[in-house]
Amino acid sequence: MIAALRELQARFPGLASIGRNAAHFVTGEWAEVLLRAIYAIAISRFLGPSDYGWWSYAFSVSAICINFAAMGSELLLPERIGKDREAALPFIETSFAVRLLLLSAFGVLMAGYALFGATETMERLALLVLLPTVLFRGISNWLRLAAIGFEQASLAMRPMVMVRAAELVLGIGLVLTGANLLTLLALHGLSWLVEVAIIMPRIRKLALLQLRIRRSELSDVVRKGAIIGVASGLTFLLFAAPLILLKHYSGDIAAVGQFGLAMQLSMFAVMALQGVLTAAQSVLSRAVAREDERARYFGLLFLLGCIVLAVPAWFGARWLGVPVVTWLLGEQYRMAGELLPICLMLAISVLMANGYWQLLVIHGRIAAGAVVNLLSVLLLAGTAASMIAEYGAAGAAYAAILAGLLRSVLLVIAGTLSGRQKST
Repeated sequence: MIAALRELQARFPGLASIGRNAAHFVTGEWAEVLLRAIYAIAISRFLGPSDYGWWSYAFSVSAICINFAAMGSELLLPERIGKDREAALPFIETSFAVRLLLLSAFGVLMAGYALFGATETMERLALLVLLPTVLFRGISNWLRLAAIGFEQASLAMRPMVMVRAAELVLGIGLVLTGANLLTLLALHGLSWLVEVAIIMPRIRKLALLQLRIRRSELSDVVRKGAIIGVASGLTFLLFAAPLILLKHYSGDIAAVGQFGLAMQLSMFAVMALQGVLTAAQSVLSRAVAREDERARYFGLLFLLGCIVLAVPAWFGARWLGVPVVTWLLGEQYRMAGELLPICLMLAISVLMANGYWQLLVIHGRIAAGAVVNLLSVLLLAGTAASMIAEYGAAGAAYAAILAGLLRSVLLVIAGTLSGRQKST
């Protein structure tokens, strides 16, 4: 067995690096998943479906802002660092400066909507209180990506777990003493500030990061990042928009809370798979750069892995969703248990072709991915109203599943054609 593992490592030297980096990242991700799951269960029980609906809605809006502000750094940053760490410093600094500018801009847009577009008082207050989260979570996400690019994921993941644990303890303590929704939202923003304060000095030891824009890199950051950023933001809309559309078309904030809880639990189940993709980015970019033929099978392997995991996950959610959710949270959340298998399929339908999307980015075929994601979002927007009218909260998930499947099929086709062209 040991000899076989050594032979495998000799034949595929990148696997060891992927394995170590992915192990740290995925372990941290799953620790965060566990802590956030406990936290979500605790606060949803105390807040009730309606207030939890506002919690989910506000988080969806803020997360959309953070994802569009990323400008493709979730793929570009590990890729550039993975190719050449020393030469990547100007790109790293420019990426960070652009991230801060965009987070500030989206924060202003979110504040403007809260003040002048929100129609309900709680909606307005929740969005305003979450403004610090947009800035500090956006920065923290960038720092995690930099650590992964340097293949030092543990530098970011260990503090992240500590901060999430502290938020869990403090948040539960606050709800037990009668804290309201807005207090918990403020605590969440504070937790991201603390995380940034801990991780930033660690990243600066790997790269003497300065807040400046390098003209030599700005074009690359903006040109490639804009297309990838829009494409990634559109992908995230497939997760977040169903909840927002459900609120818009139904007006039932309690149903939004039920859907939000089911969606959050479903996302927890697939976060580790996305963690593998992120951790593999640096090594995968090097494999493509040296024209390693085996790299083109990465998308297919990830797709098959998602399908294999989806089957038992769906049956588990179908059989255990309602009993477990109602046991933990009471009969008031029965709908969330019923929605769990549907939302799980939504998450996997969107995620399963991301390996192909990753390869398209590395090969420079980012426009194809952006078009695919746009078509998928348009399908979601075009079917959501009728689906929600027909099936209620489940209809929002059905519309997103159709969009996710369309995205996956088109990405597989585009990724396969790109790989064949590169091989010839």
